[in-house]
Amino acid sequence: MAFNQTNILLICLITGYLIGSIPFGYIFTKLFTKKDLRKEGSHSTGFTNSLRVGGKLPAILTLIFDLTKPMLAAIVAWTIVNHISKGHLTILYLAGKLQGIHLIVMVLTAVFAVIGHCFPVWLKFKGGKGVASTIGTVAIIHPYIALSGLAIWLIIFNIWHYVSLASIAMLISFPIFAYIFDVSFINTSVSILVFLAAFGTIMHIQNIKRLIKKNENKIYLFKKNKTNNSEDTNK
Repeated sequence: MAFNQTNILLICLITGYLIGSIPFGYIFTKLFTKKDLRKEGSHSTGFTNSLRVGGKLPAILTLIFDLTKPMLAAIVAWTIVNHISKGHLTILYLAGKLQGIHLIVMVLTAVFAVIGHCFPVWLKFKGGKGVASTIGTVAIIHPYIALSGLAIWLIIFNIWHYVSLASIAMLISFPIFAYIFDVSFINTSVSILVFLAAFGTIMHIQNIKRLIKKNENKIYLFKKNKTNNSEDTNK
């Protein structure tokens, strides 16, 4: 290639992080309710706290935009690499000869969007747990893996109503489904899914402790949820 891959990767990762750092939960809750998520509920900017503090509309918008942040980051990465490669990326894609490095750059950019969501530069590195953004990232790798993980989430949540438990189960299921669906278009895909599962689980450490102590709050979609300042965000 005529361009420095390391520099391009660095640009894409920084861009992904900055896109991921956009605190949509904070923005939508502030817009519709005038409430500051950093001072309400769990003090997080994720979907769960948006639902608890702001209600359904801000929460739904937060979920949608947090899901699509990694996808936007991946599109930006594609655009950057394609521009620098003078359009050769699109030609390779149409010819079915897209080099793995381009796909890796896109997925890693999406991963950094997840990291940006959890540690947003705009809010002093205090964000959510990145579950929604992780789903968006997994969908880039393989949509069937994302959908299968969501099925696990729905089953666990509908039985126990713990967002954290459902999220952890879904995260752990992603690498397993990668083997089931035989993801092979990108050699590092399983490693990335293992990283996302481990990263997301670590982000839920406090929730795990509360689950063990049986004092984790339950979340209900069709009735009012309690606001608990001690509970961490789940997304």
